[in-house]
Amino acid sequence: GKLVGLEALIHWSNPRHGKSPAPVAVNLAEDGDCIGDLGDWAINEACACKARWNALGYQALSIAVNVSPTQLSNNNFARRFRETLERHGLRRDEIEIEITESEAIPDEAMTNRNLQALSEMGIRLAMDDFGMGYSSLLHLRRFNIHAIKIDGSLTRDVLTNTTNADIIRAITSLGKARNVEVVAEYIETREQREALAEMGCNVFQGHYHSPPISESEWLSYFAELGGMNHHK
Repeated sequence: GKLVGLEALIHWSNPRHGKSPAPVAVNLAEDGDCIGDLGDWAINEACACKARWNALGYQALSIAVNVSPTQLSNNNFARRFRETLERHGLRRDEIEIEITESEAIPDEAMTNRNLQALSEMGIRLAMDDFGMGYSSLLHLRRFNIHAIKIDGSLTRDVLTNTTNADIIRAITSLGKARNVEVVAEYIETREQREALAEMGCNVFQGHYHSPPISESEWLSYFAELGGMNHHK
């Protein structure tokens, strides 16, 4: 019933090929061995944006930033993340890290240490694309997960696919038992949102509420809502 957060999204505008979707930009950065630099830039940009919104009175909002498994393998990741938050004067719970479940997270000591350090710092961790990969339950057990974001392949046709509906009910039941926020992604219609709410989802994200827009456009969106207490 109210706006609670936003997700940062990267688009790469190529002079020849135009705007590339976020997964393409990330895959190219990983193939080009510059995902660390891109990831650091994205986190810094999100933190700077959040600091600007805080100055305008939107302290209650959080911003989610996706993190590549490659970044989690860097021994300096948790320290650099903490330093970026401090540089922008942000609390530990203002930026949420999304771990993409569909990508295999390296099961190695450095990745585990980074996730453990982030959790101990009070950083909110979310499992993105939850439900379709092999590691969902493993990471929910191993780390202090704040939220699980149900994969769009489950939520898109929830009105017509009874198997998907049963899987979503199981996920929301698990989330409730673990006191984990359950986010339904790819919400495109009111009917879809209402059905997912009945299944136990309590946060919703997708074009039904807003397409991807720029920071300046978000300020207009805030104004249209009339503040934080209005329905989406």
